[in-house]
Amino acid sequence: MEQGTNEHPGLGLAGRMIRTFTAPGRTFASVRERSGWLDWLAPTLIVVAVEVAHLAARVPTWYMSGWSEVAPALLFSAATPFLHLFIAGAVLLLVANFILGGGATNGRMLAVTAYASLVNVADRIVTGLLALATGTRVDIAEVFSIWQVLLAAIGTGVMAGCSTRRALVPMLILWAVWRILLETATALYAPVGR
Repeated sequence: MEQGTNEHPGLGLAGRMIRTFTAPGRTFASVRERSGWLDWLAPTLIVVAVEVAHLAARVPTWYMSGWSEVAPALLFSAATPFLHLFIAGAVLLLVANFILGGGATNGRMLAVTAYASLVNVADRIVTGLLALATGTRVDIAEVFSIWQVLLAAIGTGVMAGCSTRRALVPMLILWAVWRILLETATALYAPVGR
């Protein structure tokens, strides 16, 4: 039996999702080898389902409200992961190809974004369990946000054909700029006296 020369044999969709948490380099190498539209759609749909469930759990009386009051929040909760997917995917494509000099494709960078966004599922599970255990809302989102940036850097490095360390620098800069913009927007649009 002849051995393949590929160091990272192809993984199926479920294997890629699991290995995003246990061996992200292997996941992204498999995506680079072969990817399809399910690589960005399936993880994003999982994130959407968890976000909608999280919203429903935070507002247990949503079923008592009229549909017109609940629908906008549910739609926003379902649309946000897709907005994030396409915007972040485009940014990662620019980083991979123009900053790092790689030859990544849009589909592969969408997959990197989608697999990295699975960290949001872990975030919701952990913060939900902590809220149940303590009786108060616990916000440790920054830990998960940094984890997501690290996963995106690993994936961007693999797609661009460079080291994770080289990909991490522009990713951290972009993340810092994003946090500053988010904090500024929050401060500007927060109600007075808050």
